[in-house]
Amino acid sequence: MFKRFLITLALGMASTGFAASSLPTDTKFDSVVTLKTGNTADDLSMVLRALGSSVGLTVVVEGIPAKSINYDISGKPFRDVWELLIQLNGLDYEFKSNNIVVVGPPSVIAGGYSSHCRRAHPRAPFL
Repeated sequence: MFKRFLITLALGMASTGFAASSLPTDTKFDSVVTLKTGNTADDLSMVLRALGSSVGLTVVVEGIPAKSINYDISGKPFRDVWELLIQLNGLDYEFKSNNIVVVGPPSVIAGGYSSHCRRAHPRAPFL
């Protein structure tokens, strides 16, 4: 009986630990947005910050490699555009308080993205 409980618990934790994030049900995430990078490609981190800013989010990127992207998406809900960018680029995100969202690779988000910052600056306040 105890072994069955541990196996069930482990499977439950594994299934929730690797689940992709999803946006809250707040209606601001249903706002229609347009994302056009123009003829030239733009930096993925910059595009994520600008897109998040359009609905009042402060996007903090952690561990995203430099990558140029070129998209032309018009008149779509923020929710759809955000999820598309996250999925196409193999990223994940986590909401924090005060409309702050941390974006990075799934391994960084799942592994505690700020642990290296705390070791380097143990007394520095978290921004």
